[in-house]
Amino acid sequence: MPSTSTLIALPFKAAIAFFKRKVLLTSQEFYGLTDGSRDMAFTVSRVVKMDIVKDIYDAVNDAITKGETVSDFRKKLGDVMTAKGWGGLSPWHAETVFRTNVQSAYSVGEYRQFTKHKKSFPAWEYQATDDSRVRLAHLLQNGKIYPVDHPYWKTWYPPNGYNCRCDVRPVHKYEIEGRGLKVLNEDDTGTTKSVLNPVTGEEENVTLNPDPGFEHNPALHKWTPDLKKYPDKLVQMFAREKR
Repeated sequence: MPSTSTLIALPFKAAIAFFKRKVLLTSQEFYGLTDGSRDMAFTVSRVVKMDIVKDIYDAVNDAITKGETVSDFRKKLGDVMTAKGWGGLSPWHAETVFRTNVQSAYSVGEYRQFTKHKKSFPAWEYQATDDSRVRLAHLLQNGKIYPVDHPYWKTWYPPNGYNCRCDVRPVHKYEIEGRGLKVLNEDDTGTTKSVLNPVTGEEENVTLNPDPGFEHNPALHKWTPDLKKYPDKLVQMFAREKR
């Protein structure tokens, strides 16, 4: 099963299907949607021309379909934008677009695959990357184990922010019994804790929420766009990408 944190270069049918259902929008249209509806739309911040949005979408779609890396994505996108005389995205911006969309697609695929096996793997463990780049709210979730159907996963299923590297590990029922793992029921999401920042060495008050705009699980959002609201060009693009 591909990991959202390592982005193993393997095609993942569920991830591909999720990404292909996205509707292409300009930034203005995208940010007029509710957070949940944004899961089924695609845009790129600060890009207002639909032709450029479409080229970037195609590059991300290739990355997911062919299992390409962020380096592959940057090169391909740079070549396309240079050939068309458009200014390229900065390396940071390109990586953010790549990781956010690829991780979200793989995450949806993982969630749906993991859920099918909940009889054998009745709980999941949240895994954060414990280094100087991790966000404290994410780090404080590390190691928490909740039942598959717990409301916690409606809020905290990764990615939980731009460039989030968190992941989920299915926990087998025999592992829970054999190792005596603690499966939680109480959810402290939304509370504030005073914790020691391992980087600065100072106490900080941290509210236990995902980053703004990432407080929901896109795999649980059932949405079909009302195509009457969009120009014919967008409707045609959507119909093509659904095939």
